Amino acid sequence: MVNLHCHVTMAALARQDSHRSRSKTTAEAIRRVFLDRRDSYAPEEGAELLGWTPSEMERAIEQRTVEVTRGHSGDRIAWQEVVTLLMARCPQATIEEALGPEMASVIPEPVRLAELRIRIPRYQIAMLANLAERERISVDELMARHLLDVASSESAWLRRRIAGFEAAMRWPEGG
Repeated sequence: MVNLHCHVTMAALARQDSHRSRSKTTAEAIRRVFLDRRDSYAPEEGAELLGWTPSEMERAIEQRTVEVTRGHSGDRIAWQEVVTLLMARCPQATIEEALGPEMASVIPEPVRLAELRIRIPRYQIAMLANLAERERISVDELMARHLLDVASSESAWLRRRIAGFEAAMRWPEGG
């Protein structure tokens, strides 16, 4: 029984080390993309930054999931495209945490996370928790996705009333 316990403990430690290693790699990739910004990346670089294999990147390019610019020096992926894909893969809180205080210099203020406190019925709280669990995301991420849908459907009205709204909605493509 002791050996089994030891094996389980070692497996748990290995998973924790693997998670820490991935987290460190993700944080490094985030910092490279945002703080060492380049206009574009070769597909191999984009795959590395996104934690993809080269074949996953090739498939995404073939399926037009990733937009490339073809030039005399080969295919290139724009910085904005890499950021969009990275933000789809990583929660914004993870990105902001990885950037630390340098976040203020690379993410526009209207796009940065802020806390919102609301009061809603308990069944809605349970609903949000269950929907987030089903999607394997946080409630914050779930709400952000749904609020983005609201912002998109109401954009004509909102852009006339909120300074910087349109630029925030277009970021990173818009700047």
